[in-house]
Amino acid sequence: MATLYGLGNGGIIMFFVMPLPSQFKNQLVEMISAAIADIGAQLPENINIIERPRIAAHGDFSCPLALTLAKQLRRKPQEIAEQLLAAITLPPFVAEAQIVAPGFINFKLHADAKVTVVREVLAAQEQYGIIAPQNESVLLEFVSANPTGPLHVGHGRACAYGDALANILTAAGNEVRCEYYVNNAGRQMDILAASLWLRYWLLQNNDTTPMPEGAYRGDYLVAVTTASTALKTLLQQTQPPADTLADSMTACATTDLAADTLVVAARTAAGSADAYTQLRQQTGTIMLEEVIKKDMQALTVATDRINFFYETELHDNGQVAAAIDTLQQRQQLYEQDGALWFKSSDYGDEKDRVVCRANGELTYFAADIAYHADKLSRPHPPQNHYRIINVLGADHHGYVPRLSAAMQALGFNAQDMETEIIQFVALFEGGERLKMSTRAGEFVTLQELVASVGAEAARFYYLSRKNDQHLDFDLTAAKAQERNNPIYYLHYANARIFRIIENWQENFQGDTATLATADIQPLAQDSAAIALCEQLILYPETIARAAAERAPHLLTAYLSELATQLHNYYEQSRILPAADDTNAATDSGLAARVALLWATCTVLNNAARLLGLKLPESM
Repeated sequence: MATLYGLGNGGIIMFFVMPLPSQFKNQLVEMISAAIADIGAQLPENINIIERPRIAAHGDFSCPLALTLAKQLRRKPQEIAEQLLAAITLPPFVAEAQIVAPGFINFKLHADAKVTVVREVLAAQEQYGIIAPQNESVLLEFVSANPTGPLHVGHGRACAYGDALANILTAAGNEVRCEYYVNNAGRQMDILAASLWLRYWLLQNNDTTPMPEGAYRGDYLVAVTTASTALKTLLQQTQPPADTLADSMTACATTDLAADTLVVAARTAAGSADAYTQLRQQTGTIMLEEVIKKDMQALTVATDRINFFYETELHDNGQVAAAIDTLQQRQQLYEQDGALWFKSSDYGDEKDRVVCRANGELTYFAADIAYHADKLSRPHPPQNHYRIINVLGADHHGYVPRLSAAMQALGFNAQDMETEIIQFVALFEGGERLKMSTRAGEFVTLQELVASVGAEAARFYYLSRKNDQHLDFDLTAAKAQERNNPIYYLHYANARIFRIIENWQENFQGDTATLATADIQPLAQDSAAIALCEQLILYPETIARAAAERAPHLLTAYLSELATQLHNYYEQSRILPAADDTNAATDSGLAARVALLWATCTVLNNAARLLGLKLPESM
């Protein structure tokens, strides 16, 4: 797409067919790339041809390519920059190109060109910033918390990150599928089912004996016991010796022994392996449906677009055994001390890993191997490049090299498997750090966090820092109704625009449907308006970068800056005339100013949707 652009020159208006403002950078890239051959050089791979200068006074765009080519051409960067600049014809949206030592080419754009972004935004509406399909398919797994209790504030960060990343990757032209891996085949599920069984009978007997250590003790178990008729029937089948079981667990030397005692008692009371298996499966299902999914939904995560993949499927379908057999056939396993080991160190891991213990039990790692082999084998459009992205907690950081090793040993391309680490969240309130402990139930749940600060603030603060950096979440700051609270400032920006638009419609008979064709050139004379337009132009670039770097926090930073520029524009420029101003009818810049606000509102809400936020129209 292009637009007709008028540039004044000595009283003469010259018209050019211009690219849309969001394409200015791309056109500069294409222009300089073509000039590379003209100066006898080869374009290096994975190099930034055009970037944004860190200092605004240096221009709107900068080309550092001469510095990169200096070694290849054995010439000074300044000379290469001069030759590059001589080889190109500047497009009409560029007002000035200047070479700055040691060899940067800086470009400054015409103000008249910048303000045309208002028309581009209003023409595209919700599609502004959306990138055309890129022939990329992504399977994004995130959260995947053990279904043994409610999600806590740490899980919430993974929820917000994964959900926002899926939106951003989709906006950047990728086909995206989301998944949650349900670890429902391990020892923790045995302990959970047995804990639920014991808690149910303590309640039935009005027994106030505290749940012993070794069991899950959170109050969430109370609600789970009555969440399903099928589960309640299973719990009722056999009554345990509740008055003595808790005592015998308390007498155990360690919590692990206490947990084992509880599980054995539950298996025995069930009467048969099938009955116990049903209890275990029902417990996991109810925890997922009635606790975890509701926790995610409280944070406005759309669980209906997530595939919940159960670990038990891998075992039931023989996929774990098949993966181990394949590694065996490829001579990637060996026996030692009765256990079966994978030669993980042959592929860069720090040591080899056990996949089957001496007692014949498969490790969690064995199931993870089968799961990732399954994910990498999923069907996808044949024309698309396919990759998987795992979003893992910081405590799983060591899993990355061993999983990569296993996939390489199975014949997959390790480059098709990416991992993003979610660092820990420290929760503060009133200057005091709050503690979390899943087994004991002494933790702040995601539901409690959302109830305290709201889903909007929770998501924004979760996404305000890079995912691999520690996050201090201050409840007091997140609830503050003041300018220093970025989510409040963002909400206020959107509400302020709607208030002005309503005033314009009521007092000046304005109609937003006419703004797309408004004359926006008067904005070019207003430095605050130009600064706001510059921020609007950055939006498509920000989406592309956030997708490429798997970095939703870039979008929260963008929103904060856009809100700041909006407020600055409001404070420096009178948007609407006074209601009784007799000159209002002849104010040629009124429609342009309102159009700029409406375009800003459009981008604010487009970006907010990608982050899972819904901005208020009034406050």
